[in-house]
Amino acid sequence: MRSVGHGRLREISTSAALDIAASATPQTAILADPNDPNGRKPGDRVEVMPDDYGKIKVSGEIVALSSQHIAIRRHDPRAGEVVVHFPRAGFVVLPA
Repeated sequence: MRSVGHGRLREISTSAALDIAASATPQTAILADPNDPNGRKPGDRVEVMPDDYGKIKVSGEIVALSSQHIAIRRHDPRAGEVVVHFPRAGFVVLPA
């Protein structure tokens, strides 16, 4: 972390943050988990949802997964293509 640094905190508006996201390209590397107990793999369509409260599903296509995390690509009307990362603990992954 020292070599990467923490960056500089700069307040920006919600609109500016969404514009930055819309012009960015996700950089998440494709990662498969050959031991996934459900046989999931990059490219599969899934829904990810917390298993406790706020049960709002996020739908997308798997980009990367391991026993510890899952990352899904989705399209947001305002932010464009984004890859959302979730821990596996505390979340349910369902086929879409």
